[in-house]
Amino acid sequence: MGWNTRCDLITNYTSSTFNVFDREDPSRFLTLPPVSAGSAATTGCYKGTIFPWCANVGEINGKAVFFIRDGVGAFFMFQRGSNIIAFTPFSATGSPSWPGTTLISAQSRVDVIINANGTPSAVTSAGPC
Repeated sequence: MGWNTRCDLITNYTSSTFNVFDREDPSRFLTLPPVSAGSAATTGCYKGTIFPWCANVGEINGKAVFFIRDGVGAFFMFQRGSNIIAFTPFSATGSPSWPGTTLISAQSRVDVIINANGTPSAVTSAGPC
């Protein structure tokens, strides 16, 4: 059985602005400002957005959640295989790597962390935000 893994919180630990787009549902958009002086991170609620299931590069390009850093493509996140949440770096040539890098598996809800170096990780969510 496959999960429809939902994303609750996204936390940005970088000095960059991140825009997050659900390419299946453009109404699901989130902007995370950069970390400001005296703050460790900025956090936004992604309202339980379901990570799209992707089976190949074409589906990543067309459906995956897209993270843009300071106006430049950064990475995609999606579900694949046996309930795996994965990411792959953005590719200006339109060829992101498949099957991507596994972040977490078999979870119904996750929170995404954009680490200080700009790479994502995922943890089990405490629940809806």
